[in-house]
Amino acid sequence: MGREVLKLVKVKKRFGPVEVLKGVDLTLEEGDFAAVVGPSGSGKSTLLMVAAGLELPSEGEVYLFGRRIDLLSEKERDRWRRRRVAFVFQNPFLLEDFTVLENLEVFGKLLGVENHRRRSEELLKLFGLWHLRDRKPPALSGGERQRLAVARAVLSGAPLILADEPTGSLDRENALRVFELFRELNRAGTAFLVVTHNRDLLGLFKKVFKLRNGLITD
Repeated sequence: MGREVLKLVKVKKRFGPVEVLKGVDLTLEEGDFAAVVGPSGSGKSTLLMVAAGLELPSEGEVYLFGRRIDLLSEKERDRWRRRRVAFVFQNPFLLEDFTVLENLEVFGKLLGVENHRRRSEELLKLFGLWHLRDRKPPALSGGERQRLAVARAVLSGAPLILADEPTGSLDRENALRVFELFRELNRAGTAFLVVTHNRDLLGLFKKVFKLRNGLITD
């Protein structure tokens, strides 16, 4: 067994009177390549947000790399996950006034990524975005914006990547390109927890967590 990178223990999450997560237990180890599947409204996105410490559980415990993060302040949580966790949101949250290349360079510089400019250029070529490097996000298609967001997460070099429908707006060819890169990173040791509706890609995962009615089911 590998080192635990993520552990949820009896996690519940309520929004007002609605209980979205109802006691989730989930463990992810170093080198895991795991998917979360389930019907719309089952709590998949909420699970990822809680796992990253971007939302706090209403009950239960959340551990990232052995540290219980739900007891930390927001500032402490940010510091703890800064170089450990990268998140790919459904909304790319790009810097609209910066070019495609600058979106990566600024992010890499903020995180202190070594050789961030060279690495940014390499990733744009890898993701088929190099020819768009001088454009700004409003001039990109939805799929191009999503690929840029995934490239940004990869640039971080984080040992854990949490991704919420990272290929939802991509055609099959580009979806496969993204997942092949994910698998290469996984083989190098990066752990993944990916929310996906794409049943065609489930065979690529080592683990599949099924979330239904706020619980992980067999």
